[in-house]
Amino acid sequence: MSIQNPTQLVTEFKKSGEFDRLRRELLTQFQTSDNMDSFMARVESIARERLDADVDNKLEKAAPDALHRELLQELNRYPLVERALADVPAFSDPAFAGGVRAHARKILQRDRGEAVPEDNVLLGATPNGADAGASPGAARPNGHGQALVLREVSPDDDGSMDMSQD
Repeated sequence: MSIQNPTQLVTEFKKSGEFDRLRRELLTQFQTSDNMDSFMARVESIARERLDADVDNKLEKAAPDALHRELLQELNRYPLVERALADVPAFSDPAFAGGVRAHARKILQRDRGEAVPEDNVLLGATPNGADAGASPGAARPNGHGQALVLREVSPDDDGSMDMSQD
């Protein structure tokens, strides 16, 4: 496939497995952060307020899926997710953005048939800002009393990326 537009690049980025790896790491980082507690407290507060405002008990009598839809609609009125994402440190880390750009560049180079160095290549920075110059297997603190381990990743025979843990 010859990449002709940004949509095709995004598709290839997702096929490489890098998107899912980043998504998992970012979710883990958010779930272990202090932001998760305040996010969940705000969700609970909004849901409780909506249920308390249901004076005619329509929601109490509603089917579970209807109740779920109503509460999600209420939550969508607030910029909860946007605020939570704004507080994720990785999104303001130049190393994180640089890692994403580097991986996209490699996808484009492979697509054009250009040589791409594969020795000790790390596919993007980890959400804690580890740089691509760190050695595989090196532990880096993630700011939450845990360490994220950088690992070497190389393409499989079919060009996809093996993201399995060793």
